[in-house]
Amino acid sequence: MQAKQDDTEELPRWRRAARSLSRAGLGIAFFAVLVGGWAYHSARAQMHENLAGLGARMMAYDDASHQDAPRDLVINGQILRLSSGMTDHSATDVLDFFEARCAAADGQLSLQIEQVLADHPEVEGDSPDSPTVREDNGRTGYVACIDLGPNSIDIPELARRLGVFGETGDVAAIGDARYVFVEQTGSGDDTRTHFVAMWTEGEFNVNTMFPETGDAPGRDLDGVSRPPRARRVLSGHESGMPHSMTVYSTRLSEADLDSFYRRDLERNGWTLLELAEPAPTAAPPTLIAERGERMVTIMFQPDAQRGGSSAAIFDTQ
Repeated sequence: MQAKQDDTEELPRWRRAARSLSRAGLGIAFFAVLVGGWAYHSARAQMHENLAGLGARMMAYDDASHQDAPRDLVINGQILRLSSGMTDHSATDVLDFFEARCAAADGQLSLQIEQVLADHPEVEGDSPDSPTVREDNGRTGYVACIDLGPNSIDIPELARRLGVFGETGDVAAIGDARYVFVEQTGSGDDTRTHFVAMWTEGEFNVNTMFPETGDAPGRDLDGVSRPPRARRVLSGHESGMPHSMTVYSTRLSEADLDSFYRRDLERNGWTLLELAEPAPTAAPPTLIAERGERMVTIMFQPDAQRGGSSAAIFDTQ
């Protein structure tokens, strides 16, 4: 054990920071990517906001070689459950498995839609989309679905539930949101597929989670200032863990944000860590700093929709 600790101490500081960020921020960072997609692809946003799911039992993959126990992520004041795992099955196999479970829990809505169309062949146009959403390129993808409960429901009941959701913003009015992302490495006998399952249990209010104005619910980081005239758009942490992530949206440019945080971190006793190797050209501008046992990683991104830029701050200990 001591040898392992010594090896870790010999790693350059910035590599240790990257390792810590990767290990501690997986769930929060993944959800941040999901939220980013939700904000950018507004045409698909309503579907994702209305996703309802299958519960912790349904989110377990039967043939996983390993799957973590569920953990709680607190994202903008709402609780999202998460579990990740690994299997030697292909990404397509894993997506097929979860898609089948989704199909078995759609309140028989798909069958009802098919029957309505069969009874009314005069209806023209494309068939309605399945309640299950799937994206799959053979190596990465996701499945998301709406669990309407164990019993069949009719279309008027679904409309009623959607109406309650529209009034309250609480996804639980329809069901519990579920989402499974997969990524495959290798092929043949060397196939390995990593999957991340996310779901809600009970109240999950997207109206309070993503307010149109003002700060999103959550907290600012101790010892790391928020930029001037910034708006907090994301605040997340894992229950029982010290790691967290906070995202601010500002009217400042990336360069101005970088200058602000370089000055602010040094003023608050942080030591900036220079990268020993140049970052990939596609990587966002990044600062890494440490103070005692804490490390923060700040990534800057332009905001093409609103102008200005954003700062995503990962705090690890």
